[in-house]
Amino acid sequence: MARSWPILSHQFPSRTKRANLFYVTAVAILCVLFYFLGLWQLSGPALLFPTKGISASSRCVPGQLDARNSTASGRGPIVLDFAAHHGAGDLVPTEVLVPRFPPCPSNFSEYTPCEDAQRSLKFDRDRLIYRERHCPEEYEKLTCRIPAPYGYK
Repeated sequence: MARSWPILSHQFPSRTKRANLFYVTAVAILCVLFYFLGLWQLSGPALLFPTKGISASSRCVPGQLDARNSTASGRGPIVLDFAAHHGAGDLVPTEVLVPRFPPCPSNFSEYTPCEDAQRSLKFDRDRLIYRERHCPEEYEKLTCRIPAPYGYK
């Protein structure tokens, strides 16, 4: 069964291609134009139209005092201090900051406090609440360093 409505692209193929090419070209030219306009606006006209008076061979004369390098009172150039004003002696010793924890017994090598099987028996069996993660309270937490598992290298 043939379609009853005409398709414009089949009737005027060259005209739509020409129109599409025109719009694509116009948009590309506008994009490039606005790119250079933004570049000129942000950096000033010297980027697109360089001045000929400045060349790479012109050098600064050492010892020449510029108005930007002098202080407001005109006493001379500002002296910059690049020396470090701190040293290793100013650091706080780390052994004072780190608390010492005794090692835990070896039966805690695989211990996961939030999923402890013995602790889970204390919770209600209704709706499987005992199977949920219950992390220990502050007074139940271990204050020891848990050792590595047996044979761990």
